[in-house]
Amino acid sequence: VSLAMASFSDAASVSRRAVFAQPLSGAADGAAAAPKALVVVLLGWWGSTDNALSKFAQLYLDRGIPVLRFTAHGGETFRGADRRSSVAAALLDEVERTSSVAGGEHLQLLFHMMSNNGAMLYTSMMECAQQRGTHQWVIGATRGVVYDCAPGSLTLPVFVKALLATRPPLSIRLGLLVPPSALLLLLLWAVRCWPVRAALALLAVGGALWRGGSDNHNEEYHHKLASDPTTCPQLFLYSSGDALVSHVPVEGLIEHRRRRCVEVMAQRFEGVPHMELLRHRRPEYEEALDKYL
Repeated sequence: VSLAMASFSDAASVSRRAVFAQPLSGAADGAAAAPKALVVVLLGWWGSTDNALSKFAQLYLDRGIPVLRFTAHGGETFRGADRRSSVAAALLDEVERTSSVAGGEHLQLLFHMMSNNGAMLYTSMMECAQQRGTHQWVIGATRGVVYDCAPGSLTLPVFVKALLATRPPLSIRLGLLVPPSALLLLLLWAVRCWPVRAALALLAVGGALWRGGSDNHNEEYHHKLASDPTTCPQLFLYSSGDALVSHVPVEGLIEHRRRRCVEVMAQRFEGVPHMELLRHRRPEYEEALDKYL
């Protein structure tokens, strides 16, 4: 019962927050030609506002392509696989409704995912599509996948940096600083107290185990992306100056997909901060997108 209620709650929340926009008549004049009956599913980064996401949506609208945009909350993406799957299923239902609104039974889809938040939601959407008969059409209908500053590593330092990038309240920022400070004081005191040294040793063992679990989670995440059931061309937009998403795992995924005979286009920017590619290098960003479309 609790699972059913959570699923219903997620469906209502996704339906309320997902925004579908269609281009104005003649919007594609002079822009890159795009496949007919194509809809972009734009998956925002953690903490992105709808106003920020709409700037990326406008790129597609200007090219005559409708856009369904949605940003998952951090708790929906990172709290656990069950919660993420529930949100993914609800969003796939929204994609289904978008198909009928846009005038087609099953439209062609292009997924544009931003940072780990978008990429993790995408993996859950593909898993739902494989497991649920009502959503299996999504895999065959997917004609494009765009990675925008993704994927990165799922580690504690990256998580903390991503959280701080969302500009959380002061209380949360202080909460991230106080535990390390308290641990330092405890270490200084532990020199004279052997029980505390024993406790710290246990903490070290626990930390190693946690790190191993984190590594396994990270490996599973990248394996799912490398094993993406779609075979459509993919575009990677990333930066060597991204403090949150290193270019190393991105280029590793590019090689994995190419080994699977998937056509891959990649645009590497130099020295551009996380999720700032469009802002700082708009001409090159649009050129790469136009070539891909």
